[in-house]
Amino acid sequence: MSSGKLEIRPFRNADGPRVRELVIAVNRLLSPSDLRDAFEAYIERTLADEIDRIEDYYSEHGGGRSTDGTTVDGSKAKRRGQRQKTSLKQFSL
Repeated sequence: MSSGKLEIRPFRNADGPRVRELVIAVNRLLSPSDLRDAFEAYIERTLADEIDRIEDYYSEHGGGRSTDGTTVDGSKAKRRGQRQKTSLKQFSL
C-alpha cells in the first residue's frame, strides 16, 4: 500500500500466500535457537491445519464474516451496519 492507508477487509483466498509467508517469518523470528526444531514442527502443523485452509478452519470453529464494514479516511474510521459475528480473518496485513 504505497498510499500509507491501512485497509481492513475480510480475508480473501488470494491473501493466502502472503499470510503463509508472514506466519513462517514471524515464527522463525520468535524461535530461540534451542527450540528451532519445535518451532519448525509448529509452523508445519499451523500451515497444514489452519493457514492453508483458513476459510474452512474458521467455518469449523464458529468463525464467520461480519455483516458490518469499516471505512478509513485519513485518521478516521467509520463503522457501517449491524455487528453480528467477527473473526480474525477479517483483518489483513
